Amino acid sequence: MRAVLTQIGGDLRRRRVQTFVVFIIVALAAGVGTLALEILSVSSAPYARAFAQDAGAHLDVQFDGQKVTTAQLSATAQLPDVTVTAGPWPLTTIPFEYGTAKAALNVIGRSDPGGALDHLHIVAGRWARQPGEIVLTQSFAEQAHLAPGDHIVALSRQDKPQFTVVGEVVDIEEADASLMSPQFSWVVPEQVASLLSPGNTLSYQMLYRFRHAATDAEIQRNTQEIASALPSGAIGSSLSYLLIESISNVTSTLVLTFLLAFSAFALGAAALIVANVVAGAVFASYRDIGVVKALGFTPGQVVVSFVGQMLIPGLAACVVGVALGLLGSGPVLDANAKALGVSGADLVTVPPGLVAALGALGVVVVAAALPALRGGRLRPVVALMRGVAPGSKRHSYLSGVLQRLRLPRTLSLGAGDAFARPVRGVLTALAVLIGVATLTFAFGLHTSLSRIANEPALNPDELVTRFGSYPDSQVMQILQAQPDTASVVAVAFTSVGVPGLGSPVGAIPMRGDSAKLGLQLLQGRWFAGPGEAVGGSAFVREAHLAVGDSFTATINGHDVPLRLVGVYFDTDNLGRVLRFDWSSYLQGDPSAQPDQYDILLRPGADPQAYARRVLANAPDFLSVVPRSPSGSPILGTIDAVLAVLAAVLAVIAVVGVFNTALLSTRERVRDTATLKTLGMTPGQVVAMVASSAGVLGVVGAALGIPAGLWLHQALLMLMGSIVNDPFPPDLSQGVFTLTILLALTLIGVVAAVLGAALPAIWAARQPAAEVLRAE
Repeated sequence: MRAVLTQIGGDLRRRRVQTFVVFIIVALAAGVGTLALEILSVSSAPYARAFAQDAGAHLDVQFDGQKVTTAQLSATAQLPDVTVTAGPWPLTTIPFEYGTAKAALNVIGRSDPGGALDHLHIVAGRWARQPGEIVLTQSFAEQAHLAPGDHIVALSRQDKPQFTVVGEVVDIEEADASLMSPQFSWVVPEQVASLLSPGNTLSYQMLYRFRHAATDAEIQRNTQEIASALPSGAIGSSLSYLLIESISNVTSTLVLTFLLAFSAFALGAAALIVANVVAGAVFASYRDIGVVKALGFTPGQVVVSFVGQMLIPGLAACVVGVALGLLGSGPVLDANAKALGVSGADLVTVPPGLVAALGALGVVVVAAALPALRGGRLRPVVALMRGVAPGSKRHSYLSGVLQRLRLPRTLSLGAGDAFARPVRGVLTALAVLIGVATLTFAFGLHTSLSRIANEPALNPDELVTRFGSYPDSQVMQILQAQPDTASVVAVAFTSVGVPGLGSPVGAIPMRGDSAKLGLQLLQGRWFAGPGEAVGGSAFVREAHLAVGDSFTATINGHDVPLRLVGVYFDTDNLGRVLRFDWSSYLQGDPSAQPDQYDILLRPGADPQAYARRVLANAPDFLSVVPRSPSGSPILGTIDAVLAVLAAVLAVIAVVGVFNTALLSTRERVRDTATLKTLGMTPGQVVAMVASSAGVLGVVGAALGIPAGLWLHQALLMLMGSIVNDPFPPDLSQGVFTLTILLALTLIGVVAAVLGAALPAIWAARQPAAEVLRAE
């Protein structure tokens, strides 16, 4: 064993550059693998931990105060499947103004943050003790740039009462403010009723835990049990903890889908490069192998010596890579953990890193052992006879073709050497393939997700929100008076009952030419008039409906017949949403008025100037927000992770080409010296080496582009299944133009040439006389 270790140590010193290459590649692969496994192991842990420590409820139900009494609500605590309840607490939705911004908040009257369920974790300030004080969620306070001591103004009454923010809390019953709106807020119980605007009614909030609540079906059965114990139409809306968990974990889950793909690519690239390094080392060490075997080395010891050369830097790389992966996983987990009152960094554990390290080392051992077996099987006499050149050089058909095309001899020689060692050339081309495929699907994911974020229906040119008692007719008059207004679609946000669903579903009645917004259809067509509706994928699936089916929706206690004419893509509520014509809404609520107006502007209009003009008409009652491209925090997180991981895989591809070019230039040092004595200039030597790498880059890019295109579609399908809404073809296809594909191909070729730059310069600087004298 001592002799083997001595051999390994000598080889490491002699091949310092290749050792460093392996260290870098394995460190990157181990780091990405650690990040993926860490997020996979704790992707649902932030919510689970917060749910346990804050006594989360299985179901949050809001009841219509006109149809049910507090005594009736308290009696639901005695239902057979109910184990714990909290409430009832008075609740209403109130518009608030802070500075120049406005937002609606669900205001709850609650005397303390504790209780049997939903322990509100105070993270700043204190609880509200008297009228005029309000407590906000931490995520909303950060989004609105508010802190304890700041003031906000209620717009529900003419006198516009002022509230002082006295505290910030984390609430397990809702997701981050960037993902769920309106957010909850809390005041002393006696103040809620005084905030009601004319025509508004009081609601009540109740929280429940059940004996069985592990699935959506069990939650629905429990909700139906509550509904059957109360007057018809008493339940206004409800939120299941399963839905809140899905929304809270959506960022880390989406990141995980392509993080696992990146991990597989990184490990594959590491295997290719390690195999390439060991194959080159075996080729260059035929004479040494013959000597050590003549001195008594067994075939197994020869294999172990080559594997050890990769395993030692691999071990060091795993230590570094795992540490980097553990550090990087904290911020990714923090993206959804902070709003739940836990730290992503506290959830990070060592075991996933150990698994990633063992996996990376296993890949290194297998990738090194396969080419090392060739050296182990060599007989000493054969190895000594072959020396450093184990065979005659293959004839290059590519070089012959380029010569017949009368291209410069420098280019034909370099291109012909690309696959002079077929196995090495294929491994290097595969490394480039992985890099190009990664860049391709990373670009595709970024573009597709940006299209979704900037879709006019989800991000109109102008978003106008009406607050307080300001009349809809006045808003429409202001909007239609603007010469830049092309289209106005008014919408409201409500909940409706649907047969087969235990709890009300989110609904968006729409007034105006809503088809112009361009919401993407997956099946059927858009609704065209009264009695027609379209639904999100999750809603259609859970309600067991199909296009063409008729059903009865309960709107404000009234039965309204609807027919499903289409299924569409909607990120709202993870696809659990229903949209229909405004006239159908009026059948259930004749006095309904829109909450929001989606505005499409005429070409050439100035969105900022438009917003200022509209806001000037009613600054106390309107909020006008111009389009904000790619403003989603989820998209920002995904883009950041994509950029980092694409850069990692690009580096791996460049390093792979560097290793191949280095081995090739060292093997051909005598041939290069001969060419230089015949008149080849250093610049031509560089061009020759670069052209060899360029051929590998072209082959890798040509194969990497189709692989990246396939991965782009596969990952979008997987991400669509995660959010319960398949991405429509118009948003997932047509991303790659011919120009983009050519640019990605060029990037692969340029990366290969850059990887060969240093070995090319080294070959060009080698003095020909010294090389030939040594030979």
